[in-house]
Amino acid sequence: MKKTRFIAASVGFFLLFLVLFGFILGTLREDSAEKSTLYVEYKGEQLENGASLELSPAEPIRFDIEYELEWLTGARGFHVKIIPLITKETNFTFSYDWYQKAYSDVTSLNVGFDLQAKEDYFTLQVPGDLNEILQKQFPANTISGTPSAFYSGIDYFTIVILSDDQSEQIKINFSIAPDVEEINLGKESIVF
Repeated sequence: MKKTRFIAASVGFFLLFLVLFGFILGTLREDSAEKSTLYVEYKGEQLENGASLELSPAEPIRFDIEYELEWLTGARGFHVKIIPLITKETNFTFSYDWYQKAYSDVTSLNVGFDLQAKEDYFTLQVPGDLNEILQKQFPANTISGTPSAFYSGIDYFTIVILSDDQSEQIKINFSIAPDVEEINLGKESIVF
């Protein structure tokens, strides 16, 4: 009789534990579904949606994609694209061969930046200037008419990162820093 009660109590406690565990797990899932779990890291720092960066045309630049509570939500994968950032300062019309095209009409710049997406990160290679980016995007055409104030620190591009189910989105705006290879100082320019 004691053995039967002990077994019944043990089974009862086990079932109660399972119900409580299931309730807690369900609550965590609901909370995590309401919060943004997708985030992007660049050089070890988490980037906020709408962040602005100045990227240098050097070696490929890596962005890591992470999900908070990945083990709980099962979230994995992402989509990424680079698009023009259209503002009053950045919208212009350029020529390719005999045609005119508005910068705002370009739907993707992925080819221009050699965008490479992997399982949990992506890389991009920043070309030297806007002409080079558009030339890579439209390789069969000759590009002209891009702004001369390209290196003004104004963001011309946006990286759009989407969760695999496209329920979450992060946008990162960026500009391109001029590629400085060397600085020469003459004796006359140094004042003590």
